[in-house]
Amino acid sequence: MDEPYIGPALGQNRKKNLLVGLISLLVLLVVFLAGLKLQAQRNTKEDKQILKADRQMVDGLAGHCSAFPGARGMYEMAMRMHFQNKDLAAKAGLARELENLCRMDLTSVIETRKGLLAAGTANPEDIKALALALLASRQKDAALEVLARRPDDVFCKWLSGWLRSLPPPS
Repeated sequence: MDEPYIGPALGQNRKKNLLVGLISLLVLLVVFLAGLKLQAQRNTKEDKQILKADRQMVDGLAGHCSAFPGARGMYEMAMRMHFQNKDLAAKAGLARELENLCRMDLTSVIETRKGLLAAGTANPEDIKALALALLASRQKDAALEVLARRPDDVFCKWLSGWLRSLPPPS
């Protein structure tokens, strides 16, 4: 049996509705693709900023104490783009601590903490303090050795991994 005749007006409305739906889908697809492109551009910009901050941290670890505030500022700026990013917050905090320690004479702190570590009485805070003092004293390799003593500690694992991933000094 043939389909019942619906009339010319109903058929034309159906074609119009189909055309409007297709155009709407096309607009949504274009908006979606534009959003993806903008997000990719933003991510590239953020990655470049974080790499620049990492390079400044490398300069600071090489003894240029004036690089730490710049690195901290860049990490904090990147944190504004990535709310709740614990990694960036930790890097900014580390830059702040190293900035404070960089110009101090840390010989007594290092010797005291090394003594505790050798005696086996060092707690996690002693290891953290020793690692930061060594970093501020331009002794990255010694700091990595200290951090390796506590491979299960979250902070030690994060800091040693990050220190190894830093770009080489320029």
